[in-house]
Amino acid sequence: MTSKSAKAQQRQNSEVIGANLRRIRTMAGLSQERLGELLGVTFQQVQKYEKGSNRISAPVLVELSAILSVDIQDFFAGCSSTSRKVRGVKANPVPDATPRTIELAVRLNALPRGNAREGLFKLIDAIAAT
Repeated sequence: MTSKSAKAQQRQNSEVIGANLRRIRTMAGLSQERLGELLGVTFQQVQKYEKGSNRISAPVLVELSAILSVDIQDFFAGCSSTSRKVRGVKANPVPDATPRTIELAVRLNALPRGNAREGLFKLIDAIAAT
């Protein structure tokens, strides 16, 4: 039988996975409706996944990682375990990213690699350091 704290941890992890799905989907430039079409579910189901009210099954996570072109472990960033740590999982570097922050990340990611892109990153680093 699962303890109360383990259930609370599972619920929290479902919310973290859902928030990661929302972040990844937004960065990919997809609406909930479009992702639902690609996944074969309604946009309401995508909403429930993103809120953590419905858990995402392993096969659905595999499909999502293929649709969104990300590693499956990206969905687990920030999750924790009551029994043991999951190896290789990175913490979400921007857990409270605003839509504007995500928009900026999408635009930066769209820039071709090179001096201009690196110059922008250096500028941002310099501003953040002040």
